[in-house]
Amino acid sequence: MMKTGRLFAYAALWLSFLPPAFSAPRTDAIVLLYNERPPYLVSSGSAVTGISADRVNAIFSEAGVAHRWEKFPSKRIMKMIEEGERPCCAPNWFKTPEREKFAKFSSSFRQDSPVVALALRQNTKLGTSMSMRKLLSDRSLALIMKSGYSYGTEVDALIAEYAPHRTDTTLENSDMLRLIGQGAADYMLTAPEEAEALILSADHPSDFRMVRLTDAPAGNRRYLLFSKNVDDAVIEKLNKAIHKLGYR
Repeated sequence: MMKTGRLFAYAALWLSFLPPAFSAPRTDAIVLLYNERPPYLVSSGSAVTGISADRVNAIFSEAGVAHRWEKFPSKRIMKMIEEGERPCCAPNWFKTPEREKFAKFSSSFRQDSPVVALALRQNTKLGTSMSMRKLLSDRSLALIMKSGYSYGTEVDALIAEYAPHRTDTTLENSDMLRLIGQGAADYMLTAPEEAEALILSADHPSDFRMVRLTDAPAGNRRYLLFSKNVDDAVIEKLNKAIHKLGYR
């Protein structure tokens, strides 16, 4: 019995010196739900990096709020936020009136550049730059859109007003670009930051190009979107961190 007791004591002492990597995940940590989306959110080993993820990691660190990343499809993420079975957060989303009905939002932590169209280089129906309204009203051109996805309040309103010929899909943006390459659609709308990453990831990057939209609204702001069961005091801590870090 004495030897067994000593073994337990030595084991406990040894475990106390293990580095944090060996610790179990904190159960009180806010779960950050994300979908792979270069250049915003990119899996990097056990971490998530990117132009939005880097800011999100800094915000939670500055606020002293524990968090961990978990990867899900985008439609599943929104369902998890709405159901609120556990406190969770979806970083990098737009704020819309519909989402405000079932979610809480932080202050904005970054802003995209104005949206562009992404098309095949050989598609001469689209100029190097053109009016967004003219593009959307041309029903000889097919817009491919992610089903249930918001392009921001102003762009959503323009799409509803001009009712372009469109194809809706549940596929991710990289697959939408592939369909454009196959001629299944003529163009998609996205921020130029994402358009550049999508083109570079294509099998034949030189096949695609961005079309500047001369009358596109100001770029969308990105937010942390929370399930309703996340405490307001936690969100306030994160908002203070956003302002302290100078993110807008």
